[in-house]
Amino acid sequence: MAITGLNHVGLSTPDLDRANAFYRDGLGFSEIISFAWPVGTPGADAGLGLTDTAASVTVLLTGNSYLEVLQFDSPQPIAFDSPPTLRREGISHIGLEVTDLDSATDLVVASGGAVDASLPATNNSRLVRDPDGNIIELHTSSPDDPLDYRQLRVHTPGGLDGEPQPFTPARRHVVKGLSFAGITTARTADLTDFYKHANL
Repeated sequence: MAITGLNHVGLSTPDLDRANAFYRDGLGFSEIISFAWPVGTPGADAGLGLTDTAASVTVLLTGNSYLEVLQFDSPQPIAFDSPPTLRREGISHIGLEVTDLDSATDLVVASGGAVDASLPATNNSRLVRDPDGNIIELHTSSPDDPLDYRQLRVHTPGGLDGEPQPFTPARRHVVKGLSFAGITTARTADLTDFYKHANL
């Protein structure tokens, strides 16, 4: 089977400190890494399929799933009621760990999803859309993959500078892990058929 599990869920927020206070401090997610980039970072722009991006990011862990929380400073975030994009407030995309990008892409298309040429693709990831237009990141890990969060076990406060702090596991007595990512739809039957056909 091409899809092996949930890799991460990305959440775009207007207030990263508030989101970290809720998920990390309140719910007990473990902070794996925090970083930021300024406008004029070509790798970030290419990976996001946007231009002139600037953002702060915190990657959190709960159970065996990651929550990637982003606060965009540039471009201006799009309000939640707009069509799905990577910089929409709320859940911006669902990350699925796959064994092979091409096989997984074929499965998405065969199941009623679509490849959107406006969305970026790299050697390790490809962004596609489900039938409602929600963005799904298909991701395959490799030893040199900068997004293989499993290899990251330090917290660097304040971004890229400062001394790394030891990794601490989540408080599992309250939050055991990320169990699902919700999708709101007006076409329940069509979307249910898509995910069933994709064996999700």
